[in-house]
Amino acid sequence: MFDQHRLLKHGATAQGVVTSHKEIAHDQFGGELDYSMHVHVKFEDGTETEIVHRWTKRARVGILRVGDKVPVRYDPADHSKAVIDMPALETAHAQKIADAEATLKRYEQERIAKAQAEIAAQNEAGHKHRH
Repeated sequence: MFDQHRLLKHGATAQGVVTSHKEIAHDQFGGELDYSMHVHVKFEDGTETEIVHRWTKRARVGILRVGDKVPVRYDPADHSKAVIDMPALETAHAQKIADAEATLKRYEQERIAKAQAEIAAQNEAGHKHRH
């Protein structure tokens, strides 16, 4: 087996395509926890390789479906030595979650401000009618 950690740190970068996705573990409600996937990589020189990742954690990288592009690291001298760049996928997933949380927070703040403005306007209108 080749040194995956070394490839992740020093390997050349490429893009692969998810060609299969199979659930291998789910929670008590049927939600997917872990899955295996196959990724096909076609290099610039025309060579190709297939990467199998057996235990992909949904909580760490999200759900990758057939047809999704994924980052890959490989040995330029031996294209059969290739790995999915899981740290890059984890970083991208964490960023998506942070972006979604920030968007939700902004939306909630806008709704609070709108509701408070509506209450203030109602109170002002009611105050005018009482005089």
